[in-house]
Amino acid sequence: MRQFRAELRRIEIVCFLAESGMSLLVRGTQRALAQRFGVSEATISRDLEGILAERGRSRCCPFCGAKPLDEDGVLAIQEGHDRFRRWLGPSNVAEEDGGDEP
Repeated sequence: MRQFRAELRRIEIVCFLAESGMSLLVRGTQRALAQRFGVSEATISRDLEGILAERGRSRCCPFCGAKPLDEDGVLAIQEGHDRFRRWLGPSNVAEEDGGDEP
């Protein structure tokens, strides 16, 4: 049951980070996540390590699921929403925004 809750929390963390545009490199992000999800900062740290390690093994982006996750993609995730959207590229951003660009 503990592993199930941890996996569910990791999914919720990925969704929250994608929706909020919060950067993992900004001071206090892990503390804010810990408060939001009601766990310790150490737990959030382990969750983030697990998220990035898992996505690294599967080689796909934890947000779009389609683009292969390379080192630049991991940096883009860590640097925040704008950098991540640039890494995704114009076609994926247009789909997200409902734009007309191919």
